Amino acid sequence: MNNNSNKSILIIGPVSPKGIGDASQYYSSVNMCNELAPHWNLTLMIPDISNYVSVFKGLTFRTELIEQGDVGYLRLGGYIRYQQKGNVQLKHNDDNIFTKIISNISSYIPLFPIVDTELAVKRLKIKKFDGGIFGGHTFTLGAAHYIVKYNVIDKLVSGPKILSPISISKIGLNKLSKYMYHNIIYNFIKSLTKFDKIFVRGKYSYNILTEYYQINNVEKGLDTGFCLRKLYNKNNIFRNNDIVIIPRRGFFYSYNKSNLYKNYLKFLIKLINNFIKKGYKIVLSNQAMEMSSINDLLSLIKEKKLLDNIQISIPNNIIESYYLLSKSKLVITSYMHGGITAFCSNTPCVFIMPKEDTKVLDILESIKLNIPEFFIDIFSIKDDNYHLHLNIITNLLENNLRYNNIISNNIEKEYKKIYKPTTYLKKMLNS
Repeated sequence: MNNNSNKSILIIGPVSPKGIGDASQYYSSVNMCNELAPHWNLTLMIPDISNYVSVFKGLTFRTELIEQGDVGYLRLGGYIRYQQKGNVQLKHNDDNIFTKIISNISSYIPLFPIVDTELAVKRLKIKKFDGGIFGGHTFTLGAAHYIVKYNVIDKLVSGPKILSPISISKIGLNKLSKYMYHNIIYNFIKSLTKFDKIFVRGKYSYNILTEYYQINNVEKGLDTGFCLRKLYNKNNIFRNNDIVIIPRRGFFYSYNKSNLYKNYLKFLIKLINNFIKKGYKIVLSNQAMEMSSINDLLSLIKEKKLLDNIQISIPNNIIESYYLLSKSKLVITSYMHGGITAFCSNTPCVFIMPKEDTKVLDILESIKLNIPEFFIDIFSIKDDNYHLHLNIITNLLENNLRYNNIISNNIEKEYKKIYKPTTYLKKMLNS
């Protein structure tokens, strides 16, 4: 008899699905469980699901939903099961079903602190789960809430607990140490012992955990966002002449580098000017359904000719994000999952992010791409190195088809690693 049949599995997504990259990880975790263990009874627990359930529109997966507050509190939504072969699916242009799902998960019972395990389980009518998967994230500044949520999965899951691929921000750890928040780092490392297996996105985070913190149960995996590769169909891809730029300002304020933000914006404006003169179309986009960084950028553009040649496209869900990036010639992004989504359709991408944040280095290494060809350190941008950075982007444009093929081949070779967390959980449940 298969010990894996009818097991109850809890999947925790630590942050709101408003961030499309985060939502894609949650979808992927559920999707892989549906694929490898179709008899598992899944529950997806994420914050703010009632407000952002629409981010999953157009996708099909089977799970129940629980809404989790940002500080480890739970509230129970009406159970909605996404059926692979049923009537309840989030589909495009299906407003009746969509409205039904929204209304069902809008009815809650009161909040209860998950710290009091017995009360939470009793009052929320949640049974202990047989196994658990905690969604991917990056441990950095402001990430103390992850520790609280590690406790949630520890208290609600009686069996094995798996940590989906994460990254450890080197700059974040350094800042926490500088501000004497050693207790947060200590509690983070201690909390990791709750997991039977810890997967990381690449060798940089792997080295931090294994060599510096001496944690042994760590293994390199593949970010679950690469599951969007399943949406790829080369026969349906028609690439236009668009260059999609996804700006972000949060890094500059999180790491006290706000004095460098204007350099970054000026750099993007120079790129936009250059590309428009060469006949490319510019699309400004965002991965978190907000406009702040785009507005900052537009406020500095004085030439009407430039403004007239810029489009703005803010996707509202995973499907819209995927198709926007898959049809473009190149993506320039300061959001990690914007780049991962682009890679899933073989679209070349340049990441403009902090080098010491580690996560993009993990991603590029995990699919064996040459980091200098796809990466610009966001804090290194200056007037005198503009052409050096421009050369990186120009190379991807001029050799677009070659990089399409390199990205495709590399992802295909490494893709099986994406199943590691689910496969490992199955093995432990069966032992």
